[in-house]
Amino acid sequence: MSAAKPALRGFFARQVKRDLVISFAIGIVACTAFRQLYAEPIKHAYAEYYKTYDAQEHFESMRKKGYLQSADPDD
Repeated sequence: MSAAKPALRGFFARQVKRDLVISFAIGIVACTAFRQLYAEPIKHAYAEYYKTYDAQEHFESMRKKGYLQSADPDD
């Protein structure tokens, strides 16, 4: 019995196609995980913060503390 010849014709192309499919799938999973585990919680936290944020009140507190050069803290 003779050993079977190795099937090397087209081996590189098959390997590249397989690697591209695997890389694409891993990229999709990584992007989805990043969005769900990192980006969405941050977006939700900002939305919650700005529901109660009052810019005028923040300005007045900074003015009274003297942090602003253009606004007199004594008024």
